[in-house]
Amino acid sequence: MSPDGSLIGVHNDAMRVADAATMIIESVETEGLLLVHDKVLPSVTALIAGAPVRGSWWSHPLANLMYTALGAVEGQVATCKLVGKKLTLVAPRLWPGLGSVGGSKQAWQLDGLPQAAMDLLDRVESSSLPVVLDLPEFRAAGRLLEERLLASGDEVHTDAGHHLKALVSWSRWMKDRGVSSPLPKPESAMTRFEEIVERWAPNRQLLPWPGRATAH
Repeated sequence: MSPDGSLIGVHNDAMRVADAATMIIESVETEGLLLVHDKVLPSVTALIAGAPVRGSWWSHPLANLMYTALGAVEGQVATCKLVGKKLTLVAPRLWPGLGSVGGSKQAWQLDGLPQAAMDLLDRVESSSLPVVLDLPEFRAAGRLLEERLLASGDEVHTDAGHHLKALVSWSRWMKDRGVSSPLPKPESAMTRFEEIVERWAPNRQLLPWPGRATAH
């Protein structure tokens, strides 16, 4: 240990990240879902801060801890824009259902989808690699695909040091995650998600599909 105690400080910081990551995993496993950030609904930012975080969480004193802890749980949870079009962590037990719903291509996913988004979806589904949204015209289309659960999005780091969104098909996502058949029927999986969200916010439309239990 150095005379100024710097080694202890590093150790304590590491323990804080480990503790925060454990809190996230335990909460996701208990609830099934957990938003990354929301001022009302259960979220990672509120969990770590001990209270709901108003506004941008990047300005919170614990923002670095939140970000690092989220990075520490990658691979142990799935992330998609499921609840309120916001990033949502999904427990492993719900991954088959997520893949089933995402790959079902129901009317609520496809109706009114612009041609640019359809073209991007075709590209994503025909590619064996993530499709990086490195052009401005791809970004709006990519956001629509994520919000309608037509593709799985993730952040990638380019050689130039930039952070860009990349999309993969649900079939590729399931293969990478080790999700195997048989999958639940989409309607059954949707009901499971609805039951969770209904406990949080009764009678609010928070999931991307309309006309069901949470869509009042």
